[in-house]
Amino acid sequence: MEEMKYRIVTTGEIHSGFSLQEVQKNLLGLCKDDKDKLERIFSGNPFVFESDLDLIAARRYKTSLDQAGIVCQIEPLTPIVRSQERSHETEPAPAGAELSGCPKCGASYHGEDVCASCGIIPAKYLEKQRLEQQVTAIPSEEGKGSKRIVILVILLFVAVALAAAQYLFPSIRYEISDWIARLSAPNFDHPPNTFYAANQSDTIREYRNRGYTLDCFGNLRPEEKLSKTDDYVCWAPIKSAYNNIPAKMLTFSFSEGKLNRVRLEFPDSSFDQVQEFLGKVLVSERRLDSLPQYQSRTDIYGERLMMWEVKDGFITTSSKATAGRSFIILWLRPEAEVSPPN
Repeated sequence: MEEMKYRIVTTGEIHSGFSLQEVQKNLLGLCKDDKDKLERIFSGNPFVFESDLDLIAARRYKTSLDQAGIVCQIEPLTPIVRSQERSHETEPAPAGAELSGCPKCGASYHGEDVCASCGIIPAKYLEKQRLEQQVTAIPSEEGKGSKRIVILVILLFVAVALAAAQYLFPSIRYEISDWIARLSAPNFDHPPNTFYAANQSDTIREYRNRGYTLDCFGNLRPEEKLSKTDDYVCWAPIKSAYNNIPAKMLTFSFSEGKLNRVRLEFPDSSFDQVQEFLGKVLVSERRLDSLPQYQSRTDIYGERLMMWEVKDGFITTSSKATAGRSFIILWLRPEAEVSPPN
């Protein structure tokens, strides 16, 4: 049987705490600014967002829609069963097949009622053998059935445990899905000093077309904002950045439809490579933290921040890595308040 497939369906109902205008705004990015599609979503009729998804992809898609404020369901599609040819069972030998020798002692036998050598009645001896074989086969079949039951119970237990882990510990679910998405993510190569206040829908469309798995949502809670003015966020797992430097996460934040901040997260092991890259790319940019009037700032681990003024904003990062902790490169436009990257 092929893997079960699913689809995401909605009737246009929105979650409590959201207004229709908020949800429509949040869905614009997912609908790629297709207003006709947006009207069909809220027409009152069932609307299919996406179909032919595996269960992990369907749950991830539903999470994005829930965060956007729209109620949706995961529905299974009818699985396709592959036809299998039955193998022909070996036909048993005819019961009345002639014997050329005694079935017990092997002496010459020509159909007599009693074997002249050992005295058995061949017909009764063969019937007894058949009965013994049938009795022996019954426990064997029962054993196979018991093994199948044990295997099914183990598989069911594992499935329940994984499902429970995903819902009781959401971070595990996202770590697994992010790790899978990171494997196929392209190398991020947009220089940090060339960002500008680009249009929100254009940015989302561009990076999705490049192959990034962007999750986007609005109606942000305070802890989800990179800046107080943020009203929409998109993030994507990434495998590497710039000169194939190992990386972890790419985040865009928007304010009033414009790009507000870009956040690149790296493991601490990439710190030296990132510093070497920034030293080359930003060599001609104005270094603010080296100026006498600059008020020294630190990251959330207490390490001093470096800051450059570039054409359309500022770039900041830590001057030293903290062992076992990620560090950040942060671009922000001038209108966004300056705060330590986290």
